[in-house]
Amino acid sequence: MGVTPEDLDLVNRQLAEIQGRSLIRFRMGGGVLLEFSGDPYHQILVEGRLCVSRPGRVERYADPVTAEVAEAIIPLLNADTTMVSLSPDGSLTIGFGDVRLVAEPDEMYESWQVRADNDLLLVCVPGGDVAIWLPDREV
Repeated sequence: MGVTPEDLDLVNRQLAEIQGRSLIRFRMGGGVLLEFSGDPYHQILVEGRLCVSRPGRVERYADPVTAEVAEAIIPLLNADTTMVSLSPDGSLTIGFGDVRLVAEPDEMYESWQVRADNDLLLVCVPGGDVAIWLPDREV
């Protein structure tokens, strides 16, 4: 399955709003919730596997609620995102300089979602497609 080219473009335009914003908070429990500064306020919830990639270290995949993931995210607090993008397979990548967090799609479950307080909601559904709810002004 995966994301259609039209949806990929639409979602990446929405995700571009997060680029350059600071990671102001994160919470773990039932997934990893990342919260970003700015208006509109954005949250990314990862409920599936999360890959953490750092320079000089092999990419590591983990259930999102592990000490390893917390150790990777803590140094990113107050750091600005340098990229946020969706790939055609449904993977969501959040970059902080040379550190990458990648939430991959799952075949059976919703693996990640992006919310904003302007009513934006993006959900990676099973198989890697993305369900899209845009703010009223975007319709």
